Amino acid sequence: MAQLIVEHAGETRRFRLNPGRLSIGSGEQAVLSLDAPDLAEIHVEIDYGDDGAVLRPKPGVIAPKAGSKDVTKPARLRAGVVVELGSVTFRIEAEEGDPEALAPLAAEPPPASLTPISTTPKSAGSHTGSEQRLTSGRKPKQVGTPRKRTGAPIKKVAERTRPTVDRRPGIPTWVTLLGLAALLAVGAAAMKSFSETASVEGFSVLTSHKRIQEAVDAGNFVVAKDELEKVDRHTNELDADWRAIFEALRVKADQGYAKSQVTVNYGAGTQVLDNKLKLYETSHLNPPSRAKARVFVQRAKDWLDTYPGHPSSGWVEAKMRRYTTVAQPNTPPTFEDVSWEIRMLAGDKVWPRDYKTAFQKLDTYRTMNPDDVNQVDSLAADLRTTRQEVFTERMDLVAGYWEDGSEGKAVETLVQIIVKFDDTDLCNQAADLLVSMEGLVKYVRGEKRRYEIQSSMRGYRNERPEYYEKLKQHPTMASFFAKHKIGVDPE
Repeated sequence: MAQLIVEHAGETRRFRLNPGRLSIGSGEQAVLSLDAPDLAEIHVEIDYGDDGAVLRPKPGVIAPKAGSKDVTKPARLRAGVVVELGSVTFRIEAEEGDPEALAPLAAEPPPASLTPISTTPKSAGSHTGSEQRLTSGRKPKQVGTPRKRTGAPIKKVAERTRPTVDRRPGIPTWVTLLGLAALLAVGAAAMKSFSETASVEGFSVLTSHKRIQEAVDAGNFVVAKDELEKVDRHTNELDADWRAIFEALRVKADQGYAKSQVTVNYGAGTQVLDNKLKLYETSHLNPPSRAKARVFVQRAKDWLDTYPGHPSSGWVEAKMRRYTTVAQPNTPPTFEDVSWEIRMLAGDKVWPRDYKTAFQKLDTYRTMNPDDVNQVDSLAADLRTTRQEVFTERMDLVAGYWEDGSEGKAVETLVQIIVKFDDTDLCNQAADLLVSMEGLVKYVRGEKRRYEIQSSMRGYRNERPEYYEKLKQHPTMASFFAKHKIGVDPE
């Protein structure tokens, strides 16, 4: 049996790694739940069995690093290799008889039943249910107490970028970063013709054709679609025959992508089922109250609408019928019902916090229940206060991610704010900072690098269309997409 060694916040913890699937993240649905703001609710999974360990990053998360290399798809893990998840690192220590080196992953292994592991550092007792959760043993981080940063990190940004900007005491790091980006944008505009010449992507019709054909044949339809988008940007360089060839490849790529999304959709449905329904039932419905049952019934309904035909639909329907009696969803909600729902949308343990939906729920309840206006207004005021506090905390994290060379984490955090925060000023600040990062020159490990936000946005379009569609609703992001022809069909 192997051990999982986790290092976080200055603590080192050891866990027995039992056969099965272990999920790691910051959400309560994660088997190994860590109080780390740079982790998604479910960030990665580890499949462990007789043939070793497979690391599985979740779609859309910031890629973990294994041996300093980004891991974007399932990969075998050697014993002793350090995996970085932002501020969290872990490794697997093999005991006698465990495989240390394995061949490359040839195919998706079959799903493993989750066998929770013990929080006891040196030995582990067995558990009996897949909904039990492993915590880091630390108290949850309190909202309104953002990570404190000194002025030193922003100085490092100035050293890696040009020109430099001094940070004044009392000015948030992210504000300085935004000013720096704006200043750099002025310099970039002055050298526009040079930048455009220097950054012009190379295009060879034969090379693109080869890449697309190979990607389609291998079933890498996202890669094929990305290369086809590049072709679209050079369509005026093609004759009619080549346009017809690429159009035929586009049809194959679109068809293949659509079929692959069915499989992805089923997988996503299973993940939501485990995290949002099964875990919720275990955590909050023993015994069920009206308010808690109403949240479950609504989640079940949304799940059935989102994942029609899923193999587990029968289970969800049965549970929905069971809790509907307690939930009484056809009766008007009470303030207790709404308060619990708000907690599940924007509470202390939730990220991303969906303030947009939370305020919509409150507004609807206020209209229907004028006698409760004082309670509603008080709850709304608390939400606005915590939203501002969380915004400040997250924007400071964004600046920290940028300083540390974790640009993907910075982008993801800003996207969550734009999509979920439902405050024009806060969303505008996040969007302005996001687009200002386009084209910034950084020095990472002595190597000059020009960061392109547009590439990240194309990733959202391909892999997380639900977020991409919401981003398009923001004027700043819509202008950015139009400028860089992201999501624009070829003429």
